[in-house]
Parts: sequence; structure tokens; C-alpha cells
Amino acid sequence: MWDGQAWRSSVGDLSDVGRLVYLAFMKDEVDIGKLADELFAQGRRTAEETLRQEATSIGCPALGVELTAGPLLSWLRDRAEFAAQSVCATYNAALVNEIQRIIAEVPTANRWVISSRVQAWEASRQGWKRDQIGTTESFVISTEVRLQFWTMNRVNEPKLYFGYSLICPLCQEIASHNPYTLAEAEAIGLPHVGCLDQWHVREGEAVDCSQLWLGQ
Repeated sequence: MWDGQAWRSSVGDLSDVGRLVYLAFMKDEVDIGKLADELFAQGRRTAEETLRQEATSIGCPALGVELTAGPLLSWLRDRAEFAAQSVCATYNAALVNEIQRIIAEVPTANRWVISSRVQAWEASRQGWKRDQIGTTESFVISTEVRLQFWTMNRVNEPKLYFGYSLICPLCQEIASHNPYTLAEAEAIGLPHVGCLDQWHVREGEAVDCSQLWLGQ
């Protein structure tokens, strides 16, 4: 019986007909280049939107951010090329295993039968793989851009303190752990209906919006 987890094949393990199908479906340098361009365009949009959001969060609303040159844009290109190569290498390895699985399941299959089944496999895989790749790259890029934003602008994130009336045990407990980061404060919000306490921002470094680094 075919064991998809245990069987890890190389192109050299394929039969002659299997190699023909592999060569027809494999991802080559042209495919890598096209995917890299696509990922770069997506990554650029993610980076620009992340920069816009971060600028707004510190009181420097930016109507639009456009990356045209600079180290960040170069990093985005390098990241796209790395991701494209990784994605295509993973696809090619999976393609070999799928061809082996088909041949093991139907030993008499010719290249037309194998090709037909590979097409169905590829379509199914593409349906979920594209979303997975997009989500992964968006997370990696947005995280890196945020770190660069806070580093390049030397912004010290403000500390938030909860308090005012502190008439209930829950509010007292929250206040006992002051101060909080902005993210922590946003996650807690107002702890109950009718709460008379509020969040106070202190110690945040003022930012000159005219000198803000936005990926240039």
C-alpha cells in the first residue's frame, strides 16, 4: 500500500514515463521568476499598508505610502525571490511523490493517464496552497516592516496605565499590573459595562511627522 508519508522519491527514482510527465509539469526558472514577480507585488502592497497603519498609530496619518527605492524595497525583492524558489522546490518534490503515488496505484498507467491525474492533483493543491503562501508571506513581511518602522523612527512605544475610580476588584486587579503596552491595553479594553476607569498614555516619545521614515 502507498504510504505518502514514508515515500520520499527523487526524479531519478521515476520510470521513463514518470520522468516525461515530471518534465511537463515541473516548475522551472521561468515559473520561479513569474512567481517572484507576483510575490514581490503582493509584498510591496503589504509593506506599504503596514507602514501607513504604523504611521497612523503614532499620530502621523499618511494618506498613502509608495515604495519606489531603498533598502526596504530591495529586501522585499530578495524575499520574493527566496520565497518563490522555496515554493517551486517544494512543488517539484511533491510532484515527484504524486507521480510515484499514481504509478503505484495504477501500474499500467500511460503518460496520458498520469498527466490527467496530475492535473487534478495540481488544481486541488493550488486551491489551498496559494492562500497558505499569501498568508505566510504577509505575516513575515508585515512583521519585518513593523520592526524596521519602530527601529528607523526610534519610536519608544508609550506606556499605558489603567485607573481613575478603581471601585471594583476587577479594575483594581488590572491596575495592579500597570503599565501595559499599547497592544495589551487594546486587548483588555474596558473590562466591564459601565466601567468608570480609563486608559492613560504616558512616556511616549514625541515624533516629528515631517521626518518620519516610511521605507525610503
